[in-house]
Amino acid sequence: MLHPTHIFALVLASWSFAQDAGALRGRVMDGDFGLPLADARIVVSELERTAQSGSDGNWLLNDVPPGVYTIVVSKAGFIQSLRGDVVVRSGTPSDVNFELMGQFDDQEEFVVEKVETVGGTELGLLQLRAESPALLDSISSELISRAGAGDAGAALKLISGATVQDGKYAVVRGLPDRYVNSQLNGIRLPTADADKRAVELDQFPSTVIRTIEVSKTFTPDQQGDASGGAVNMVLKGVPDVTYFSFKASTRWNSQASGRSDFLSYDGGGVGDFGFESDSRTTSRVGPYFEGLGGGTPDFNFVVDRPGALGVSTIQSPIQGGFTLAAGGREELSSSIPLIGGGLLGLNTSVFYNRDASYYDDGINDRWSREGLDAVMAPADTQQTAPEEFLTRVYDVTRASQSVNWGGFASLTLELDNTDVALNYLYTRDVKDTAVLATNTRGRDFYLDPAFDGNGDGSPDFPGGVDANPDVSPYVRSEALTYNERYTQTLQLLVTHRLAGWQPNLPGVQWLTPELTFSASSSIASSYTPDSRRLAGIWRDGGTDGNSNGGWTLFQPGANVNFGNLTRTWEDIEETSDQLSLDLSLPFEVDRKRSGAVSAGLFADRTDRTFDNFALSNTGDLGFDNGLDPSDINYEQASQILNGAGFDGSYSDFFEDNPYYLRDAQVGADYVGTQAIDAAYLMMDYPISPTMSATVGARLEQTDLGITVTPQSDFAVYYDYVLGGPIELEPGVADVNFSRSDFLPAASLRWSIKDDISFRSSWSQTIARQTYKELTPLIQQEYLGGPIFIGNQRLGISTLSNLDLRMDWTPYEGGLVSGSWFYKDLTDPIETVQRRQNGFGYTTVTNYDEGTLNGIELEVRQKLGEFNDEWAGLSVGFNATFIDSVVTLPADEAATFDSPVIQAPMSERQMANAPEYLLNLFLNYDNEETGSQFGVYYTRQGTSLVAGATVENDNYIPNIFSVPYDTLNVTFSQRLGRYLTLSLGARNLLNPLIKEVYRSEYIDQQNIIANAYSKGIDFSLSLSTKIEF
Repeated sequence: MLHPTHIFALVLASWSFAQDAGALRGRVMDGDFGLPLADARIVVSELERTAQSGSDGNWLLNDVPPGVYTIVVSKAGFIQSLRGDVVVRSGTPSDVNFELMGQFDDQEEFVVEKVETVGGTELGLLQLRAESPALLDSISSELISRAGAGDAGAALKLISGATVQDGKYAVVRGLPDRYVNSQLNGIRLPTADADKRAVELDQFPSTVIRTIEVSKTFTPDQQGDASGGAVNMVLKGVPDVTYFSFKASTRWNSQASGRSDFLSYDGGGVGDFGFESDSRTTSRVGPYFEGLGGGTPDFNFVVDRPGALGVSTIQSPIQGGFTLAAGGREELSSSIPLIGGGLLGLNTSVFYNRDASYYDDGINDRWSREGLDAVMAPADTQQTAPEEFLTRVYDVTRASQSVNWGGFASLTLELDNTDVALNYLYTRDVKDTAVLATNTRGRDFYLDPAFDGNGDGSPDFPGGVDANPDVSPYVRSEALTYNERYTQTLQLLVTHRLAGWQPNLPGVQWLTPELTFSASSSIASSYTPDSRRLAGIWRDGGTDGNSNGGWTLFQPGANVNFGNLTRTWEDIEETSDQLSLDLSLPFEVDRKRSGAVSAGLFADRTDRTFDNFALSNTGDLGFDNGLDPSDINYEQASQILNGAGFDGSYSDFFEDNPYYLRDAQVGADYVGTQAIDAAYLMMDYPISPTMSATVGARLEQTDLGITVTPQSDFAVYYDYVLGGPIELEPGVADVNFSRSDFLPAASLRWSIKDDISFRSSWSQTIARQTYKELTPLIQQEYLGGPIFIGNQRLGISTLSNLDLRMDWTPYEGGLVSGSWFYKDLTDPIETVQRRQNGFGYTTVTNYDEGTLNGIELEVRQKLGEFNDEWAGLSVGFNATFIDSVVTLPADEAATFDSPVIQAPMSERQMANAPEYLLNLFLNYDNEETGSQFGVYYTRQGTSLVAGATVENDNYIPNIFSVPYDTLNVTFSQRLGRYLTLSLGARNLLNPLIKEVYRSEYIDQQNIIANAYSKGIDFSLSLSTKIEF
């Protein structure tokens, strides 16, 4: 394998000292975004000579006589910069760099930085889009604020072709989290998500974000798994003036606020700062209890402080928060030793936010096609006889309350040739959730011919109303989950310009090389202490059909180690240490055309620990299973709850009764390590005055290991050869994976006219497996929940990517753009259902192949360019249309084509790839009155949520999300010099977000599988900023 240092040796071998005539040169940057600033005018006053910065911000004036000069740099929309006493010595080029700041009104709010459409950050984003080697789309802090996006996840949906899964995972051009890497200031963060290797974007508030950049094509200086794209959240930098700002806000949700029946539980809530885990710790390890019947240690954990096991209601919590920020910059004295003058800057911010959500219109259903006819019915998830089975058709009420807070600090030191930045960010997000799910529609469907769930009626089950009480009896399930997660990162970034060190190579004018070093240490943690789930079966006729009704144990047939009560603990921690070193050798051809040779090294070390533990009351068939028989209330407990009927409170039944549980003996702990080492080399070369090309490659090595630790002597793992679970021996479930990938990339940029450009790009990338996907353990989160088993043989996916884009910029701030993209996937990773020897489970496998292609359209226009009366109005529109397909493995296709199923399917859509995404916004900005108004509309098209499966020889069709619309409106008004009042309304249409069953092999389309609504959010905020 080529060692990464060989690349640097080849580049550095050609260097020598350059002894050219006296010259002036440097780089002009956008001080608000840290981006190169093109077309800036540089004037040397004493010589009356001028230069213009190139696309990379670089400028050069040769043949400058020795002397002392004054240099003035200017550009429309930016504050002019002047620097005197610039010394030019004979035979030595003098480097002079400038940062131009956007022309901002002194009275503008700082909490979310103001962006002028005639210059400054919005123009900087469009300029970056035009000049980046990758296809890049960005969104500014101003647009994030106007759209009412409270976090990075909500803001990402405003970018063309981007959306989020589950409200927090980035999806770019239809490719979900495994194909997209999320970064903070260009540095990838760890994640404590149990299922994904994806950063949860909802934990980063928009108040600390300067821009979100989405690179939709791969270049060798990016990480190799940026297949769908790389999402980079750029934090706010150091301001140009010393300031203090404060913003306070309050919110009201149409479904969650003002309720007296908000779902919670005794002892629930998140506290003031989300440090409530200690108060929820239950005594798990108690003295051995020699069985309820004596003799065997069936129950070996005594719960002496049980706490709530069921939901109750409270007054809904208050929502709101605040942001406080301060910062500034200071010129350093030239007399300081070792530094000799420079600029020191500091920016800090703290944020605090409380939120709540509630819905009582939730649906969670599982339906299947019965036999070979096309009739859909609630699926029989557990069947012991033709007229004895359970179904899963739940009506769901769910409430959650959360607190999110943290802090951000950025310290920068700017010297003549060196810039140093030290960034720190801490975010803590704590959520407490209570769920009540009841299943009554299943029994109603089978026993009541008049029951009409879909307009088509339903069959009369044999036996009618007097049927066996075990025909889909009522089920009530309650879940209480408290989760604490935090992310912490410390980042060091050093940029050094190697003044006087230029390669001595013919044919080009070499400029000042730039060396960039970054180091980061990050940690992500997720802790879920004592998650409680309790479920029971209610039979109207009692367990023998002769009584008024009663509760019995709901014990999932999929895993007998779970009873009707489970209490689980899960602790995940992931750390990441990352280093990178990048060298850029800029040059000019004919003193007009700019290019660069770049090389770099990258190393990332990630360690994950996963600990979980589960207790349950297995071994008895009574609903009061596990209660202490010596307790005085034991004999009366069942009667009390039975007398309360189906709506009786679980909390009243269990809370005051000590009980015993035992180790559920499921799952196992593991330690995972991942090492990624990479080196790259690339060149950006100006082929002609109107055309440039970028070519290069990245060599990336992946080493991933997993060491599994059994929780007990009874732990098992799944043996694919034997087709069933076997005892877990040390080392059997461990994973050692290693692979090297050579990832080439090439792109072409052509300026057809001054305002029309064309781009093309081709690259190869990869998509990696997650720890969970590789671990062959039987993993079940809760009683009755689906079983997941990892696949030790799962491999990496590879992608070939092709992109074309045409941009037209008719004026500053205007844009009309069209793109086409195509991705060819080899060994794509997909989720599948398997059944061996009567045992059903979910796993992952490599499909043979897949393709994804689509088009993107984008328009941004300032209406004042067309009519003076429309000044201040701007509109934007973007649309993405996606077509995807994956080819099923032969064994899975054969299952659908079997005689008992007869639903042949050899290919399907790629999961989570929406058919289309639409965004539309209208902004009005009146500078004289200080008024701003914005309307933002989004629509997400149909996407496949889960592919079709076969269960108990019944066909379960594909599940698709239904298109829905979102409408946000914002308004802000400047009040005097220091105050700004803002109003917002989000999700005004409040659609029912649905997932439905669809297939050509069923008659009843669009039966709901899952559904819920979010409610309408109204917000009011007041902010102030004081500059010193």
